[in-house]
Amino acid sequence: MKPKTISWMALAGLLLAGGIAFAATSRAGYESAGFVLISKEGDFEIRRYKPLVVVSTPMQDGENNGSFGRLFNYISGRNEGNEKIAMTTPVFMPSGEGGEPGEMQFVVPAAVAEAGPPKPSDPEVRLAKMSG
Repeated sequence: MKPKTISWMALAGLLLAGGIAFAATSRAGYESAGFVLISKEGDFEIRRYKPLVVVSTPMQDGENNGSFGRLFNYISGRNEGNEKIAMTTPVFMPSGEGGEPGEMQFVVPAAVAEAGPPKPSDPEVRLAKMSG
């Protein structure tokens, strides 16, 4: 091959890899939960989410990584159906009563929720319905 051809092929490969990396790390590549915008001021929004099915796990003080890991394991196939489930946005972290640590919640994709999500195999992970 000519050196010029190799350069164009390398550039095309880099552009393709960059595009894939952007899609994998951008929210645009994920299903997002439906919502109604209540108000907006600058970058701050108040939203009312439509009813959703979420998979959740408790958080202890400073334990975001453990909570995320349990939920990530569930969507990666560590569930009773060994079913992989797509990541969605947003990730919810409602606080507990009196400022106590609450839960971390992943939204179950609409098609999976409609078909019936697999039961969690980890006793610290549960499925729940979140009303709008």
